[in-house]
Amino acid sequence: PIYTAIRVFLRKKTEEEKALEEKKTGIILSIYQWIISALQYIVDYKKAEKEAQLAPTATTSPVVAELIPNTPYIIETPVKPESLLIPFANAIKDMEGYFQGSRSYKNSNPGNLKYSSYTKSLGATGKDSGGFCIFPDYAKGFSALCQFITDAADDKLKLCKKCTISSFIAGYAPSSDGNNPKKYSIFIAQKLKVKPDILLRDII
Repeated sequence: PIYTAIRVFLRKKTEEEKALEEKKTGIILSIYQWIISALQYIVDYKKAEKEAQLAPTATTSPVVAELIPNTPYIIETPVKPESLLIPFANAIKDMEGYFQGSRSYKNSNPGNLKYSSYTKSLGATGKDSGGFCIFPDYAKGFSALCQFITDAADDKLKLCKKCTISSFIAGYAPSSDGNNPKKYSIFIAQKLKVKPDILLRDII
């Protein structure tokens, strides 16, 4: 029986058996290649997904479709970027040296706004010996600073017209008060990642 089994194992394969074996081998190779392709697709997809998450946000303004009245045509209009009012106010607060124990901290006046009838209308309840506003709390003081910047951007103040960061700071923190407006403007612009000559109305 062992001899017979060896003879069966060693006998030459028929053409049919060879063809069947080649067919099986082809099927196995096809399945293997499909698995490899599927795995490569998954790897590429995950890589692209990760790169998309790490990619920087586009700096260009998005566009929206706008219908021209009484026409069938559509034009694209740039959308104003997100307001930089809060970052602008925070940059001023940093430059003015707001920290525990500082004048601006004691006065709840993060922008070191000077007292006037205008700032009184913004919520100031008094002034210190240097003429700086005193606000009842930080929230009121920060809100007043934001409104001050907004009014400047809207050309409602005598401080400057068509204010840029540079012209705004030149009036807000003049050299006559011992400030360095150029250095101040560059600091603000770098914080906002814009140029000092940009119009406030374009970012506020």
